[in-house]
Amino acid sequence: MITLVILSIVLVVLYVGITIYFTKSIPISVSAMVYALPAAGKYLWTVWIWAVAMLLVPALMEKLGSYWQFLGFLFAACILFCGAIPLVKHEKNTAHNITGTASGVFSQACVLVLSPWWFAAWLILLFFVLTGKTKDIHSIWYDKTITIAEAVCYISLVGSLLCK
Repeated sequence: MITLVILSIVLVVLYVGITIYFTKSIPISVSAMVYALPAAGKYLWTVWIWAVAMLLVPALMEKLGSYWQFLGFLFAACILFCGAIPLVKHEKNTAHNITGTASGVFSQACVLVLSPWWFAAWLILLFFVLTGKTKDIHSIWYDKTITIAEAVCYISLVGSLLCK
């Protein structure tokens, strides 16, 4: 199971790193990375997010135990739906926003069950907010609060899976 979690980390680092390299910036959200791809590759983002989620699910199901497995299932379901509907640009994309937020909430519910001390990862976001990095127009973190929050959700979930 740990191998799958590590493979998930590799996929995330590769895709995010390649996206940042080609766009020369940090996206405002993980979902915004879909627009960095050429038109022919738009569904690569969906395949990527689904692969990352599916690599985490076996470890979640095993480590959450039978009583809490529903949290892992809800996380996976939300992220799969979120990954299926990102291609609406410059319009309200309510379903994508709801399922994306829900996947973050359910990921943190899993963290609470697995290793609550991983909530300390939220100090990362707190640092950026308190120092004004997300509001400073000259900072690379300007207007990147969502990206930082998504990264914290992923880091704390993976960290709690690897530590459990």
